[in-house]
Amino acid sequence: MLLSISRDIPDGRYELSSALINDKLYFFGGATNATNSSNEVFYLDLSSTFDIFTPPFKKVSVGMPVGDNLGTCVSSPDNSTIFLIGGRMTSTSTAVYKFDPINLQSTIPIINGFNDSFINRNEINAVIDSKGKRYIFSGTDYNSGNFTGGGNWFYEMSLFDTTSMTWSTLTLPTNVLPRLDYTATLLPTGLIIYIGGYTKLTPSSERSYANFDDILIFDTKSLSWSNKNASGTTIQPRYGHSAILIKDGNIIIFGGAQTSAQVYPDLAVLNTNTWIWSVPSNSTVNAPPSLNFHTANLYNIYMIIAFGRKTGQVVVKPYYYSNNIYIFNTETYSCFRHLMK
Repeated sequence: MLLSISRDIPDGRYELSSALINDKLYFFGGATNATNSSNEVFYLDLSSTFDIFTPPFKKVSVGMPVGDNLGTCVSSPDNSTIFLIGGRMTSTSTAVYKFDPINLQSTIPIINGFNDSFINRNEINAVIDSKGKRYIFSGTDYNSGNFTGGGNWFYEMSLFDTTSMTWSTLTLPTNVLPRLDYTATLLPTGLIIYIGGYTKLTPSSERSYANFDDILIFDTKSLSWSNKNASGTTIQPRYGHSAILIKDGNIIIFGGAQTSAQVYPDLAVLNTNTWIWSVPSNSTVNAPPSLNFHTANLYNIYMIIAFGRKTGQVVVKPYYYSNNIYIFNTETYSCFRHLMK
């Protein structure tokens, strides 16, 4: 599970975003080096079995109108549209693009009440509920180089209703701290689970890592915040990791880093009924290398891990950026060479 080879093989990259529409997994932008934000759009057709050595990448001939990294995207509930929001865009005229997976084109939607301060908001992660309302927590407006965590931090929750195309903003309660480079996972109960990343005690204080035994929760029904204390295996704090919700209601996290250093364990499972962390015993067999700012999506029973920056590297160079695909079976907690139908 080392090198991906295909006709449309993309360059290695990190800080990209991804969204699944039916059997197609789309990838948007990303940084291909310390200064370049790509505008490329690729997709994988997951409808047929493939080997990770030869993933069937296809490149969309006309990419996004702007380069983008450290943004976020999700598909609409009816799987007709992907909304790309925020990030370090190479244009400051908008922060939202609408991607049509049928004609493979991006357009700028008209949004009532849009908050202009959201332009260039980055280091964010969004979720969308079954009614088409999208929740985007905190973020920063830092927009230079590969350093993360600078600029202004935003003490707010942004709500984008993709059905009515309206935007609203909620100020955070004083006891809720902002975060960057976290993961956001929506449970069927309407709770959004925020894990890891950076946080700040005050706007002028130094950033620090959020502890994994302190789970921040937002209730989309009551628009209220709470915390849960998690126990079990000690999970080293990190940023730039990924998270998916699997069928049994548990959350799997993968990767992340502290500065450029690898964190342990690479893969862990949070039981959202007991709030206990655990590490599957066979999850390290043939496991992917440690990555951060990669993507992870759930397709059937498979966690598909793609791209990212290889951790444990002191100097940031292009060959530290992955263009590989890894397949993790969420039922057996093991890695596979093939995506099986």
